Amino acid sequence: PGSGAMAMLRACVLPYLVPTLLADDPGLLHRAAEMFRAARARAFVGEGGPLRHRESTNRIGGGMVAGRPGHHHRYLGLAGGAVEAAGPASGTMMKCAFAKGYGRIDEMVGFSKTWPCPEPKEDEILIRVLACSLAPGDIRNLRGDCDLLGPECPYIVGGDVCGVVVKVGSAGKNSKKEHKFQIGDRVAAMFYFRPQGGVAEYACVKKSNTEIVPRTMPSIQAAALPSSALSAMIAAKQVKKGDRVLILGASGGVGSHLIQFVKLNGASLIAATSTDSKLLTSLGVDRPIDYRKENWWTLKEFTGGEKRFDVIFDLVGSYESWARAKKKTVLKGGWHGGRYTSFVGDERYMQIHSAWEMFAFMWRLLSRATFTRIFWPFLPKYTHFLDLEPGGGNLEEVLRMAGENKFKIILDKKSPFPFTLQGVKSAMKLQESYRAKGKIVIKISSQ
Repeated sequence: PGSGAMAMLRACVLPYLVPTLLADDPGLLHRAAEMFRAARARAFVGEGGPLRHRESTNRIGGGMVAGRPGHHHRYLGLAGGAVEAAGPASGTMMKCAFAKGYGRIDEMVGFSKTWPCPEPKEDEILIRVLACSLAPGDIRNLRGDCDLLGPECPYIVGGDVCGVVVKVGSAGKNSKKEHKFQIGDRVAAMFYFRPQGGVAEYACVKKSNTEIVPRTMPSIQAAALPSSALSAMIAAKQVKKGDRVLILGASGGVGSHLIQFVKLNGASLIAATSTDSKLLTSLGVDRPIDYRKENWWTLKEFTGGEKRFDVIFDLVGSYESWARAKKKTVLKGGWHGGRYTSFVGDERYMQIHSAWEMFAFMWRLLSRATFTRIFWPFLPKYTHFLDLEPGGGNLEEVLRMAGENKFKIILDKKSPFPFTLQGVKSAMKLQESYRAKGKIVIKISSQ
């Protein structure tokens, strides 16, 4: 079934849908390709057929853990060349919070003091973690909502980190590749593909997803930036001077930063939904909307003609929101530049457990985006935001702007959470609740 779905996608879907998206939304296709590669890697080893489970001798709290041949667990001590440095000695154990399996937070999140310290591969660096922030992907991982894409259990939770470089992966003595990171540099790094490996004393991060933190920026704040503020900055670039913007679900980690970037890009009016009107106003929102008391799609002040929005950003995840927006009552049609950008899709927690569910998920994204571009005079242009690319100077730009106080780094009032079992569980429960007001950060270590 997995191979058949891939073949169908290549032969019947992509040739017709891709051309209309390439120029306008390349991030969608890049992310789609990543997802299919990950799904294929999970299901097959080359052409040799399905993988079979086997027992591994890696120890988690004194017990055996299940592994799969050919599946790389960086945090289980995978070998790789490294620049000599004053990092942890080979065989060193570390503390971490990990997921034993897919399920509920109280049942599946554990804490280990004897987890093997990771070794960086050629394209990685090893850092001593100072702080780690959580994201919605951490909850999707733990629930197993997208278990086809990994990570495979057990795994260390958390993704975005700030830490100090202790070892730099190298291709070997004869390698001519250069890197800009030095031992002792304080860096921020975004997770690769799926958040994992961050809530630990040490973590391996991709060089391409890492940048040096400004000297004056606290590590707790720096850990909050790599994915949420990065997403906000990239997405806000579609906003033009004078645009009227609506942000649905604006008080979380992405939304609280998106408001500020939209303002920086010249929006003439920003409306946003949340229960925290005070926070929204402090960030620059002109019209806070308490969704418990008002329906954004029925407000007369945004209905008809030029009073309608140019852009709607959906951070909540609901097909009903798109269905209401495409009626063009409060959002302009494509002829007048109307755009609808969803960060989540039709469901807050998408379910991908098979190749066919993967196919259905990507079909919805590609077909809707294509359809609204073909019929753009009549429908707002729909985009599912997937262009989360830290490279190309994006992460460096976010850190620079934050260091220059161009925008505020918004943390939930309960952050930072302590690096304990209860602290990590509390942080993950707050993330799961969708009630956080800003970014959720766990403090791993002092400077």
